[in-house]
Amino acid sequence: QRSLVNSVSSGGVSWSEKSRLKRSLELGTVMTVFNLKKSQPERRTLQVIMETQQLSWNRTADKIEGVLDLREIKEVRPGKNSKDFDQISKDQKDRYNDDMCFTVFYGSEFVLNTLSLAGELNRVWASDIKKVRELMTKCICDTYRETKEPFFYIDEFLTYLFSKENTIWDTKYDVIYPQDMNNPLSHYWISSSHNTYLVGDQFRSDSSTEAYARCLRMGCRCIELDCWDGPDMKPIIYHGWTLTSKIKFDDVVDAIKTHAFASSEYPLILSIEEHCSIEQQRHMAIKFKETFGNMLISKPIEANAEQLPSPAQLTRKIIIKVRGSHCNDQICGLIFFLQMWNKHYCVITDGKLYYTDPTDDDDDDDENKTLSQNINSKDRHFNEKWFHGKMGKEGRQKAEKLLQEVCLETGGRDGTFLVRESDTFPGDYTLSFWRNGRVQHCRIRSFTEAESTKYFLTDNLTFTNIYDLVQHYQNSPLRCSEFGLCLSEAVPCPNPHESQEWYYKNLSRGEAEDMLLRIPRDGAFLIRKRDEPNSYAITFRAEGKVKHCRINYEEGKYVLGASAEFESLVELVSYYRKSTLYRKMKLRYPVTEKMLERYSAEKNIGCLYGVNYVDPNELTPSKGTVKSLYEYQGQQADELTFPKGAIIHNEQKRNQMERKQQIAKELSDLVVYCRPEIRSFAENKVEAIIKQKSKAFRDYNRRQLSRIYPKGQRIDSSNYDPLILWQHGCQMAALNFQTPDKSMQLNQALFSMNGRTGFLLQPESLRSDNSAKHRTQSINIKILGARHLPKPGRSIVCPFVEVELCGCDNDNKKVKTVVMNDNGLNPVWLGGPEEINEEFIVQDPSLAFLRFVVYEEDMFSDPNFLAHATYPIKAIKTG
Repeated sequence: QRSLVNSVSSGGVSWSEKSRLKRSLELGTVMTVFNLKKSQPERRTLQVIMETQQLSWNRTADKIEGVLDLREIKEVRPGKNSKDFDQISKDQKDRYNDDMCFTVFYGSEFVLNTLSLAGELNRVWASDIKKVRELMTKCICDTYRETKEPFFYIDEFLTYLFSKENTIWDTKYDVIYPQDMNNPLSHYWISSSHNTYLVGDQFRSDSSTEAYARCLRMGCRCIELDCWDGPDMKPIIYHGWTLTSKIKFDDVVDAIKTHAFASSEYPLILSIEEHCSIEQQRHMAIKFKETFGNMLISKPIEANAEQLPSPAQLTRKIIIKVRGSHCNDQICGLIFFLQMWNKHYCVITDGKLYYTDPTDDDDDDDENKTLSQNINSKDRHFNEKWFHGKMGKEGRQKAEKLLQEVCLETGGRDGTFLVRESDTFPGDYTLSFWRNGRVQHCRIRSFTEAESTKYFLTDNLTFTNIYDLVQHYQNSPLRCSEFGLCLSEAVPCPNPHESQEWYYKNLSRGEAEDMLLRIPRDGAFLIRKRDEPNSYAITFRAEGKVKHCRINYEEGKYVLGASAEFESLVELVSYYRKSTLYRKMKLRYPVTEKMLERYSAEKNIGCLYGVNYVDPNELTPSKGTVKSLYEYQGQQADELTFPKGAIIHNEQKRNQMERKQQIAKELSDLVVYCRPEIRSFAENKVEAIIKQKSKAFRDYNRRQLSRIYPKGQRIDSSNYDPLILWQHGCQMAALNFQTPDKSMQLNQALFSMNGRTGFLLQPESLRSDNSAKHRTQSINIKILGARHLPKPGRSIVCPFVEVELCGCDNDNKKVKTVVMNDNGLNPVWLGGPEEINEEFIVQDPSLAFLRFVVYEEDMFSDPNFLAHATYPIKAIKTG
């Protein structure tokens, strides 16, 4: 039997041997089945049912206990690799050693079913377990008809039409092309997972080491580990502050080593979300080194390389990425994209660097002037009384209440309106207006076209800014199927400054100074309410110093200094953004919580006392000795308590980096290619970046890596659409692999190319500005029929097929067949009025997909998902 297995694997199986082997599979073999739900292992006969291509296990010849579909077998794993083997007692361990045991993983869901078995050493099943699946799948054919001139009967031809040999998938994409694996990492799309350890939702599902094995064997090359302090000074992994179960960090690392390169030889990135203490981080570093050994990247491949290494250079290597090491990923990335860069004129002399104030945009070249004018035009609505900004939680209810109060006083004129920022759709706005005695709301939608954002209420009329849109509908009626009206009276914002990010209602002078101390930028500012009635103060930085200026509210005007009067604080801020407030300083940077996070918590106390320049040699001692400005009572056991004016010396500087960065040096040393080279963003942050800086984001992704993860509101583990991210060169669109939704289907389709390695070279258009344009492609689709559509339960399937083209904005189209009543066995749509023959025009074939979805219509005429198949357009065969 061993020789028979070898001959099967080499392809040299004679007719008689093949016939005998098929007979052996049909007769079956006795094996031991392990099941955690049963107290003792049981002996069962395993047989292959040729007609249905199923594997069954039977108690007796006429009683089938269970079956599985051979096509659903994902892996046959040698050894005791499932919990089912835990029931083996101590006296049975010698009887069932690892060489005799294996587990069959099967199913169509993310969490696979297991069939845990033990064979006998004189059986073919146990002598070469790796060939089990091959034996069961390759030998199911007609062994009784061989001829030099093969032919098909009609029923055989129909079987061929529905077989995998007739798939539209072009098998050349099953092959890895080594020449395509020599580009920098930033030139590839990389299959990535979010919260890899979870098998269900983000709030109360189980965490599992098997989830890591499943993702890695699905070709994932960037997996996530959320690490928290655990018992016995060893970390645990789970979704923090939720009810998800916890698993041991050490078990996860062991599982990763086992499966890291089972499906791909190319590098694996471990994205660590670090929440552990310094001590437990040291344990993590030691475990990484002990387990991964030489596979772990601990120093650059090339010392002075100007670009990231290629996947080929990193074959069978593991890269550590720690979120929070050296720089907060999200913060650093946003600083780049939101242009937190300032132009200074600098002069270097011996021992000192002198630099001017930031150069205003107005002093830049013509292109920047145009950009500045465009930005100013987009902000025109901020000064309008009808604009209410963010109205906070329950913004819709607040708008309705405000409109009702105003309209009851004025008699309720139709068209009375206000505009506010949308609570539900970031970046969009809402128009709320009065009509026929009640408040109605319309969403002002937005989209980005050629680096410019457009706004619209109706599809056929767009505007470059909100101000122009409102102006238009004040002069021309807003029409819909039920009515048409012009916007009339504007509802003024009661206190427009209260919705602004730079305004603080309860902030003392000392607290304002404390915030400004953290932001080393002239032009940073905030406005706060003072204790005196009708009095405010603007606190800002100029010439390296923190300044205050009083603003009084007198006779309906906000008065700054002696004569500068404004209708509102919003108008005041808008004016001094364009004009100088103090010497050459203009208001530039509103002080917000996000801005405070962007900069170090280290305060420059000297700016309160006019210290503009210090000798470089004094920088280190100044951080070791400080003078307290206020009295402080320690809130924690490790905090100091001191009076005002106390001189505090920092005696311990040995672990300064660890305290500041909150990362152990041993772990930080393992972060090689993921410090400035990888940034992580939430999906909603990236949406804003793409709207504002689409081209800059593409340019960034040519040099460095970006990883995008789902926003926190997706507690059901749903996924965002990765297409727009791939179109902008994002390498790692991290998805919830446990959710088989449309986004995950597209992800699996994309990475089915290049031999399912998890790395796919991006098209030349994303890697270079000088690439040629894509050639438009035309595809004709005709739906012939289907076979053997399964449905749980007793009812008969009423199927229909939906065909969808997914791609760029112009490459989206969807058609569907008619419902075929009560026929899930062999529905046919070819011929007759229900036939579909559709042409799809594809503008960008490099990143477009063809998606087939089979639904069945239930008794309530609702569609229910049955099956799907998604293919990249470039990987489809013709014919």
